[in-house]
Amino acid sequence: MALLLADIGGTHARFSFFNKGKLTPVLSKDCDQFLSPYRLLDSIIKASTLKITGIFLAVAGPVQNGQVQWTNRPGWKLSENEIKKRYHVNKVHLYNDVYAQAKGLKISPKKEILLMNVGTGFGSCFVKQGQVFPCEFGLVLGENNLKKESYLSASGIVRFYHELGGDKKIHSAKQIDELRLKKDKKAQKA
Repeated sequence: MALLLADIGGTHARFSFFNKGKLTPVLSKDCDQFLSPYRLLDSIIKASTLKITGIFLAVAGPVQNGQVQWTNRPGWKLSENEIKKRYHVNKVHLYNDVYAQAKGLKISPKKEILLMNVGTGFGSCFVKQGQVFPCEFGLVLGENNLKKESYLSASGIVRFYHELGGDKKIHSAKQIDELRLKKDKKAQKA
């Protein structure tokens, strides 16, 4: 009887299992290797010898009514009800990734903070009087009606790189970071 705990972002999925009171080592999978989050979960669950009884996921997108649509992976969607049916588990919880981080913080109820996370996307939430409020600041429209996340994210790095005249065959922040380490000027600037 084990719980699957995972943080599924736009680039990587990191996961562990809680079994017999202990966490297993954290493993990682590249999201680009999967056509859908269900295929990713299939891969994780099939590789495990544990009997999974619950699934808790932190995901890169706003969670509403037990469902999520990734903000930076069009077509990627999950539903708590579908997960329950597909994997025959009773406990399933979807959380926005930054919301999950904020819930894990020990903050005085007298303090207020805005928690922001720039990764593949740009997530945020507000903590006031011990309560966590997701606000998805990255989805707010900015100049030219582009989402803030269009610039403050891994996809934003790619956008900047291309706008600077970088190679259009380069399509990930990881590739740009590798070029940056090789002293590529456009990659360094992006």
